Amino acid sequence: MAPRKKSSASCSSSSKKSNQNQHSQPSKFGIQHFFERHSQAAAAASSTPPPSSPNPPDIPNSQTPNPPNPSVNTPPLNPPPIAPPLVVQDAEENPSEISPEIFKSTSFKRFKFSPGMLIKQSQDDGGDEVTWKISPVNERLRAVTKNLPEAMRVLSDASKLNVSNFRLCSQKQNSPCAVGKLEKWLSSPTIKAPERSLVSLKTVSFQEVDVEKGTELHVDPNTTGSMNSQSPFRTPPSVSYCPSESLHRVVFKGLPTETGSLQHRKALLELLDQVEDVIAVEEPVVNNSRAYLLENQDKMVSEISVEANAALKTLTNVPSERDYCGPSNLNFLVLEVSEKHRTADSSYGQSPYKVLRLLNEQCGVERVLHLYDEWFYSHIGPGDTINVIGDFDDQGQCVMDRDNNLVIVHPDILVSGTRVAASFTCPRRTVLDERLKFSDHSTAALIGSLLHQIFQAGLLQESPTREFLEEYARIVLQKNIESLYACGVNENDSYGKLIEAIPRILNWLIRFRDLQGPGDSTVDFGSNDGQKEACITEVIDIEEMAWAPRYGLKGMIDASIRVKIDSNADGPNEKIMPLEFKTGKRTSGQSAMEHCAQVILYSLLMSERYLKDIDSGLLYYLQTDHTQGITVRRSDLVGLIMRRNELAADILKASTLQLLPPMLRNPNTCRSCRHLNICTVYHKAHGGNAESSGLADVFDSHVEHLTTSHSDFLQRWDRLIDLEAKVTQVAKTQIWHSSSSRRENNSSSLSSIVLDVSSESLPKKPTKDGRFVYRFMNYGSPLYDLEMQNGDDLDGASPLLRSLDRTLKCGDYVILSTESRRLAVANGVITEISRSHVSVSFSRRLRLPGSSPSEIADLMQEVWRIDKDEVTTSYGIMRFNLVQLFVRGAQSTHLRKLIVDLEAPRFDSGGIFSQDPAISYIRSEKNMNDDQRRAIHKILTAKDYALILGMPGTGKTSTMVHAVKALLMRGASILLTSYTNSAVDNLLIKLKAQAIDFVRIGKDEAVHYDVRGHCFSGINTNCVEDIKQRIDEVKVVGVTCLGINHPLLANKKFDICIMDEAGQITLPVSLGPLMLASTFVLVGDHYQLPPLVQSTEARENGMGISLFCRLSEAHPQAISALQCQYRMCAGIMELSNSLIYGNRLRCGSTEIANAMLEFSCVKPTTLWLKEVLDPRRSVLFINTDMLPAPERRENKNVNNPTEAYIVAEITEELVNRGIIGDAIGIITPYNSQANLIRCAVGTMSVEIHTIDKYQGRDKDCILLSFVRSSENPRACNSTLLGDWHRINVAITRAKKKLIMVGSRKTLSNVPLLKLLIEKVEEQSSILNVSRKDICNMGEQLKKCSQISWRSFVFGRCVMGSKANPQGGRTRSSVPIIIVIGLCCCFYVLGAWQKSGFGKGDSIALEITRQTDCSILSNLNFETHHNDGGVSTDPSELKAEVFEPCDVKYTDYTPCQDQDRAMKFPRDNMNYRERHCPREDEKLHCLIPAPEGYVTPFPWPKSRDYVPYANVPYKSLTVEKAVQNWVQFEGNVFKFPGGGTMFPQGADAYIDELASVIPIADATVRTALDTGCGVASWGAYLFKRNVLAMSFAPRDSHEAQVQFALERGVPAIIGVLGTIQLPYPSRAFDMAQCSRCLIPWTSNDGMYMMEVDRVLRPGGYWILSGPPINWETYYKTWKRSREELQKEQGRIEELAELLCWEKKYEKGDIAIWRKKDNADSCRQRKDNHLINLCESTNPDDVWYKEMKTCVTPYPEVSNPDNVAGGILKKFPQRLFAVPPRISLGYVPGVTAESYQEDNRLWKKHVNAYKRINKLIGSGRYRNIMDMNAGLGGFAAALESPKSWVMNVVPTISEKNTLGVIYERGLIGIYHDWCEGFSTYPRTYDLIHAYGVFSLYQNMCKMEDILLEMDRILRPEGAVIFRDDVDVLNNVRKVIGGMRWNAKMLDHEDGPLVPEKILILSSKPLKSFKALSKLTTRICGSELILGFTAIHGADESMN
Repeated sequence: MAPRKKSSASCSSSSKKSNQNQHSQPSKFGIQHFFERHSQAAAAASSTPPPSSPNPPDIPNSQTPNPPNPSVNTPPLNPPPIAPPLVVQDAEENPSEISPEIFKSTSFKRFKFSPGMLIKQSQDDGGDEVTWKISPVNERLRAVTKNLPEAMRVLSDASKLNVSNFRLCSQKQNSPCAVGKLEKWLSSPTIKAPERSLVSLKTVSFQEVDVEKGTELHVDPNTTGSMNSQSPFRTPPSVSYCPSESLHRVVFKGLPTETGSLQHRKALLELLDQVEDVIAVEEPVVNNSRAYLLENQDKMVSEISVEANAALKTLTNVPSERDYCGPSNLNFLVLEVSEKHRTADSSYGQSPYKVLRLLNEQCGVERVLHLYDEWFYSHIGPGDTINVIGDFDDQGQCVMDRDNNLVIVHPDILVSGTRVAASFTCPRRTVLDERLKFSDHSTAALIGSLLHQIFQAGLLQESPTREFLEEYARIVLQKNIESLYACGVNENDSYGKLIEAIPRILNWLIRFRDLQGPGDSTVDFGSNDGQKEACITEVIDIEEMAWAPRYGLKGMIDASIRVKIDSNADGPNEKIMPLEFKTGKRTSGQSAMEHCAQVILYSLLMSERYLKDIDSGLLYYLQTDHTQGITVRRSDLVGLIMRRNELAADILKASTLQLLPPMLRNPNTCRSCRHLNICTVYHKAHGGNAESSGLADVFDSHVEHLTTSHSDFLQRWDRLIDLEAKVTQVAKTQIWHSSSSRRENNSSSLSSIVLDVSSESLPKKPTKDGRFVYRFMNYGSPLYDLEMQNGDDLDGASPLLRSLDRTLKCGDYVILSTESRRLAVANGVITEISRSHVSVSFSRRLRLPGSSPSEIADLMQEVWRIDKDEVTTSYGIMRFNLVQLFVRGAQSTHLRKLIVDLEAPRFDSGGIFSQDPAISYIRSEKNMNDDQRRAIHKILTAKDYALILGMPGTGKTSTMVHAVKALLMRGASILLTSYTNSAVDNLLIKLKAQAIDFVRIGKDEAVHYDVRGHCFSGINTNCVEDIKQRIDEVKVVGVTCLGINHPLLANKKFDICIMDEAGQITLPVSLGPLMLASTFVLVGDHYQLPPLVQSTEARENGMGISLFCRLSEAHPQAISALQCQYRMCAGIMELSNSLIYGNRLRCGSTEIANAMLEFSCVKPTTLWLKEVLDPRRSVLFINTDMLPAPERRENKNVNNPTEAYIVAEITEELVNRGIIGDAIGIITPYNSQANLIRCAVGTMSVEIHTIDKYQGRDKDCILLSFVRSSENPRACNSTLLGDWHRINVAITRAKKKLIMVGSRKTLSNVPLLKLLIEKVEEQSSILNVSRKDICNMGEQLKKCSQISWRSFVFGRCVMGSKANPQGGRTRSSVPIIIVIGLCCCFYVLGAWQKSGFGKGDSIALEITRQTDCSILSNLNFETHHNDGGVSTDPSELKAEVFEPCDVKYTDYTPCQDQDRAMKFPRDNMNYRERHCPREDEKLHCLIPAPEGYVTPFPWPKSRDYVPYANVPYKSLTVEKAVQNWVQFEGNVFKFPGGGTMFPQGADAYIDELASVIPIADATVRTALDTGCGVASWGAYLFKRNVLAMSFAPRDSHEAQVQFALERGVPAIIGVLGTIQLPYPSRAFDMAQCSRCLIPWTSNDGMYMMEVDRVLRPGGYWILSGPPINWETYYKTWKRSREELQKEQGRIEELAELLCWEKKYEKGDIAIWRKKDNADSCRQRKDNHLINLCESTNPDDVWYKEMKTCVTPYPEVSNPDNVAGGILKKFPQRLFAVPPRISLGYVPGVTAESYQEDNRLWKKHVNAYKRINKLIGSGRYRNIMDMNAGLGGFAAALESPKSWVMNVVPTISEKNTLGVIYERGLIGIYHDWCEGFSTYPRTYDLIHAYGVFSLYQNMCKMEDILLEMDRILRPEGAVIFRDDVDVLNNVRKVIGGMRWNAKMLDHEDGPLVPEKILILSSKPLKSFKALSKLTTRICGSELILGFTAIHGADESMN
């Protein structure tokens, strides 16, 4: 059959000559039955409507002379309509029909221009918008050709956006110019050949089209001239042109007929190629492109002088085709299409043919293609991209006819074989299927899918049985249970249908898998040989994904099989072929033809995939049990390829012009079509009516509700979606277009990699989830680290920069291909990516197509590549959501009125809600502010919708939780949604904490761990009824916006939909969830990040305007704003408040407003860092203009090494001052800079992200790097820095301090940033950093040497120049030479000094000779020191070997053993006190570590995370889940910082305490936490420089103290019971009970009296919890009001008797202050109820009974004095003389001896640090001093990285623990003959000074050593300092323990009898041998050390 004829309006011509060309028809061929049906459909669709009817654009009609141009009635708040595609006009009198240029694959080298002349900008694209500008173009042109004055002038004009030749193709000459498509002219292909012949454009017939509406405008044929027969369609290659089914019609006027004009245009394109590199790399300039366009629209391109032609020939010749073109590169751009006739003597007669002039864009070579026979009717026009499957002869020509070759039009559009086959019936339906993602659920389709799975499972079984298939049927039913629910069928009925089909499936499998089986396995392939025996010998693959860009096809093949064919004529033959399995009832007619077409196309796909000629396939119909063989015939293939080409053109037309193929106009077929609603809506939107649809009243009934504004809205947003989808599609086509070299520069791909075939890398079996993981390694060049790990040694700039350029990460979906043409071999997910390898998980074993999975050798031979799989399904959902808004239906009508027509929302009056429980709830809830109450009230009263504007830090998530609770009180069903999974889960986690039930819909791997239990996968649902019951009973459902098509929501409707982060969601995405609810609430802030839109054109035309923004601007009365923020301090808030929010934000409290960073220690530092870290400066801008700090570009990435360095230095200083990494955040606009900073910052817990990723996060301190710094003042006019939404997000993330780093000069060119800097300047917070500041950092610059920009910074510091301001594209060799020279110099100097000729070393050598000092290999004291004749030589020491204890003693605590405790009375908690074992009960073995024990995390990470293996107890995660104590995540415990009485976190709780207690000024240093829980209070006090001692019993709350110590927080096992606490009197500055449940009023207040004893005068006692705030909680506590009131009254009385003054009571907290002395407590003297303790020593407490008496104050001489003396603030009090010493309370200790002790211990500790370099590094967090003395050891070690438990033995001569506390340290009394009150493995380092000398003859040495081993962590260390004889005995005992030992001399030399013994606990698995042994000269200590147990750090040196 002939393809459809061109109408009179077609491109053929309207002349008689062209009409004569239509007479020849192609011959009949094999696929004719397809074409006949198609032609019938086309004929029906093209039937001419009456002349009076309007003509829609998707139905061409040349008879409409002047179609109406309806006015556009756009809603007032709509952004301007999109500019129409580019139209070109010239002054040619005789117009010709020319197509617009449509999307094609051009050279990837060429840049593209957006409507506003701006290139798309993303965070991965550091090069900002490339703007056409004057200077770079002109400069390059002058360099290339100096004799082109006229051409230069024209091109210069073009650079100013003088697009004189672009006009609308309307007949009205004054219509405005379309500005949207300058890129189409500029990005047209370059003609590389220097000289080519061009045929002049002759006058041709022509039609116009109204581009705005797509409606054709008829041109009187009488005005046309005759057509030139040689080139009827010839146009310049840069001009747009269309095939006969024209997309647009374009008018050409005034174009000179001389050939030179075309040559000029070609030459100008060549010039563009010459200058495009300059344009691409120069700084961008933003200018008013639209103004330029309008201003210059009347200038004509004919101004170009013909004289330019000669000069243009001087351009450099382009390399020839053989340099660039390979045999596979046969994609061409069509330049010209001409129609010709064969000569009369031709064997074909005078039939027409077409000649196509083609250009290979990659190498610039031209070719010619001749289209004969049926190919003549192919719709191909200039501007199209085609692929030629065939060879060109020596003259560069190729002939395409029915017997030879194939042409593929638009090969980049991969069309599935199923779509091609189905498109013969109705192309419009097929295009809709391609563009929309529907949510309909069909039972028949589901059953068919299940049968497919069963059939495929049977295929894979070697011997399938009925039992196997029936069992598998149950499995697939269970897997698809949710789909069964959506279809409304139950599993039993479905199982019955499956069972019915299984016998036929089994029979087929037996017949075709085994020739010996019963039955007939013959198949008719339609050949003359008759039927053939077919036997499947191998099932190669099932559901095989195949891509063939060469043919423009893709598909999913049911099964790829190897079949043995046996025929009588040819004998046996084995073939690979596709097998298609059909389960439907339609097995004949049109359906059968479509099925045959599928198999043919799958054969073609497999030929390309397997690189073999596959010419047949099998088709099996289950219903008829018939198997048909399909043979591929060329005639069929030609017809299918032509249909595929037409469908690709239809899809392209729909995506570029939003024009669908014509309606079928067949009422019978259309009425039953599933797309009828959508199809008619589109037809109406594009100007169609009932007559043109062919459906009469049926059409009107579906679309009569639509108005013109509705049509405009649909067209506009449809266009925007397509523009956005195009960006993703272009990225996807690069997978098969990019060469290997280009992929190396592509951030989303990895090329040249090979399979790692090491035995441990190849998967031997699948993972738990049934997947196979393969590892790939670099081939030929380094595989750069894509996820840089801290500390990696990075050499050179190139590796680092390439790694920064990558965007691939773990979790990305990727496509695996080979470099040898095998595309999409498999698709998988990245599971690991590192410097050396990348691991990818696949659903099945990796294999090359056609090979065996076991053939590893084949895989080894291949070089592979990995490309990111760009997912495009979301655009189908967006289009479906959009069109659903306009279909007929109540919900659609409701939403359409609100969203499109912008009707005002309705609200109920508040008066009727007096009895509403929800209203009552929000009025009574105390945890909300007034803004939040108003917002929830707005939600409750909304009839249509409400908008909640959640400004930064205003608690919108908490507001939504309260709103959900209020709505549930009304019984409402609620849909919670947002765009991201994290946003949905954050809200659900808070609901879970409130015990609100919900269902979470989504994939398990994408859902947060804490809510997975609410997914159906986490619920035991075995049947449809279970799902239905669960869905019906639950009121809250959470799902993402793109997940609303999930089967579980198929039949669900909600009362209200709450959409979080609505300001970041595009309008089409928002529509989906709203369809499911009658009322909706949008929560967001459109002043923060808008929706992410990648297409610049779409963004400029309004796609970035969210539904939230649209409605809020239309109806501000619907907004309820949250303006009270609890995040930013006042200084930070002021920035966004003045720049963005119009001073509407306010701080929630004075504490928030005045918050500032609190440093735990302040060390001397450089002046500039001191100014930066001044806590009084909440905002600071560091100006780098005085530094050599230019930005650096690499490809499209931009970063700034100097800024990264500054940020890293500030971060390190913050951490050193006690700010934990988790409290610091670093933000930058660019991914490249973020990755660079990650390399520089050593604190792994610091979050470093781009601005977009920081939305919704906050930190105490934020560092913001702006990056951009350039001499060009317009350098940062970018969409990132110029976007005020992003800047608003960046400056509102900090709570207490915001530090910005950037170039003031550069940034001031951005208006908003200029205002920002001025605002900062008003606060006097601009710091100018100079070169001197950076370079004087000395040792700290070593940090830079680990990253690639080391030489960049160092070189500029040394040279002091600004050379290479572009960021160091070339690196100067001067710094490298200097460094090498210095290394050589110091090497020579060192050798000279070592020789003795250096003055200093000669003196040392002389002293050595005089003292005759020798270097010892080990210390041997055998001659002078022994113990009862026992040799001290280590080789002769005989020791008892201690075996490991039973594993049940893993957490053994000797004196708090649970079994022993149960034997003691429970009165007053006696059984929870210390009860140590008798001598015969003691364990004499080594306590084992639990299985899987690992080294705890370093501080500060340990505060928040503890490995589960170390403390394997989950009870608290369950008991205290709601109270936020601890959570279990993966293999770690997470501590969110919450507690029973501070659910908002310990920080907030401490902030409230600090408003009363002087915590901030360091008055308070030591604190006591009674009943500490997991010690979060103490953990969060560390950063405020407060040291808390926590205690809790070992009770049912398993492992509280163990958790505390694992977190790195001081704690002991203890209880307030019958004996006194092991602390001295007046020890603590502050004590607290946070719901500790201690009975304070029992025993006449005895426990309060004990707290009074340990509380220093002036100290504070905090009580939070019962009975405080009993009025609120008495029901919760299940106690009577009277009882609680009485209890609190009694506490108040006792406090008054104790001289505690109440300072504060608010909410749950009450605070008392102990008075300073007895004189201020006169009530004691007169009160006979007070019983003062008689003991003269209140510090004598070890095992002393607690009594009901009050410890008296020390005497004072003056009523104003503080009893016991005044303490200085910390850290001054650390070394100040403590009052106990100065007042003489410690006999024998004077101020002088105290100071001498401090000097001595500083000396000792310095020696220890030289011995073990890990001391002071943070590696040892929990440290114990077993005999602390005056605390000198702890004072010398004082650091925020560690703390020391100072133990004063109870047998010590002097009681010094009180002195230790007065120094601001903590400690405890203890007797080392007993077990310590702690868990095993809780201390990293133990210091034992004189302990064994002290305990000689007191208890056994091995008992103490075993106790030390119990509490020491694996890989910990012990330092003994004692007499040598004692240490010899110690060495003897430890010989039988798991320790390694080394003896060292005293610091003062070997003659001192006191020695040092260093022990190291062996690791659990292995211990490295002691390594280095070094000695120093006599008079210095002898140091013997070891290598660290783990890592590469050296612990001993």
